[in-house]
Amino acid sequence: MDKIVNLTCHQIDIFKRERLFELFNEKYLRAVKKNSKGKKEFVVELISLLPGSVRVLKIAWHWFVATIGFLLISTGSVYYLAQHFSLKMALYLIPACLVTLLLAVGSVYLLLLKSERNQVFYTAYGEFPIIEMMVGKPDKKYFDEFVNELNKKINKVMENNTISVKNLQAGEMKMLRRLSIEGILSRDEYNNAKTKIFSYIDSQEVGQVALKDDLH
Repeated sequence: MDKIVNLTCHQIDIFKRERLFELFNEKYLRAVKKNSKGKKEFVVELISLLPGSVRVLKIAWHWFVATIGFLLISTGSVYYLAQHFSLKMALYLIPACLVTLLLAVGSVYLLLLKSERNQVFYTAYGEFPIIEMMVGKPDKKYFDEFVNELNKKINKVMENNTISVKNLQAGEMKMLRRLSIEGILSRDEYNNAKTKIFSYIDSQEVGQVALKDDLH
C-alpha cells in the first residue's frame, strides 16, 4: 500500500526538543519524538484513539520546590546579614548567597525544561496518553488547525467503523504491547493500560449477564 501523507505538524521548542506528527492514508498517525536522550518513533491507528483531546499541564514539582527553597535560603541569609552585620559573617554568608542564587537559577532552568503543556490524545480503552503535542507549536494558528483536523479524522474513522468493540480492544492491546516492546511505553504504563482494558471488558460482560437475567 502506497503511503499518502495527509497532514504534518513539525514542532521544536526553545530547548530544541523536537516532535513530528504525520497523518497518512487517512487512518494512521506517525509520531516522532527527539530530545537529548535520543529519538522515539511509532505509528498508531486513528481507530485506537479516543475522539477528542485535552490540554494537560505537566509541572516538575520537585524542581519548583527546589527553586523556592534556594530562594528562601538566599533571601533569609541576606536578611540575617542585614540584621547582624559583621565582616566575618559577611565573608561566610555572601558566598553562600551567591551559590544558592546560582542553584535557584539552575532549578528554574530545569523546571522549565521538565515542565510541559501538551495537547494529549488518549487510547480508546486503555486511556493511555499516547500522543502528546506541544501546545502552540510551530505557531498557534497552524497548531489549532492541525489538532482540529486530526480530531475530525478520528471522529470520521469512528463513524465509519465496522469492527466490533471486542476486536477493537484486542487490537489496542496488541498495539500497546508492540509499543511496550519498542520502548515507547514502560512496563508499568503497559500494565496499567492493560488493566483498564480488562476492567472495561469485565464490566461489559457483567452488563450482558445482568441484561440476560432481566430478560428472563
